[in-house]
Amino acid sequence: MSCTITLASASPRRVELLQQIGIAAEVAPVAVDESSVDPGTLARKGVLPEQIPYETCLRRARLKMDAARARPRTVAILCADTVVVCAGEILDKPIDRADAMRMLRRLSGTTHRVFTAVVVADPAKSRLFEDVVATEVTFADLSETEVQHYLAAEEWRDVAGAYRIQGRAGAFVTTVSGSYSAVMGLPIHTVYSMINRFSDVFV
Repeated sequence: MSCTITLASASPRRVELLQQIGIAAEVAPVAVDESSVDPGTLARKGVLPEQIPYETCLRRARLKMDAARARPRTVAILCADTVVVCAGEILDKPIDRADAMRMLRRLSGTTHRVFTAVVVADPAKSRLFEDVVATEVTFADLSETEVQHYLAAEEWRDVAGAYRIQGRAGAFVTTVSGSYSAVMGLPIHTVYSMINRFSDVFV
């Protein structure tokens, strides 16, 4: 069986992941200023360094939920946000090719962490559940040729950390510890568990 939710994201990857577990998505992206949740501002407000990635993606997902509106006949609203952290630096979506190149060089030969926040609410937003899933990803050492070929493929655009693990960057990954789907943008087991609280179609 399946159910239908409102997905406050234009990400085709998230739609595909939901489809894998029998959830149809009514796509309804929201326009929010993600830069309003700034790691530097969080630090100045006293958020501990180790908590900043967690708080950054969770607060951004909450911001999207505040702006989201349920589509008719959907059982829940889903919002998500992903950040990549390498050696203490949050790698957001690159602003241009040069920024993407800097990120890929930084990730080369390292183990970094990917944090994906999920917020799910009923259509009236009277009940809400949230969680943050952290996954460790290790990259092989990348040659300059590999970096340039990846940049030329344009997969770095509009994605945290400048790479898509389900695309060509999958060849760079030596190990993943945690949720692979969370690195793609949605921890599907977490989403499944949350949506089960609003719908009995899976139980």
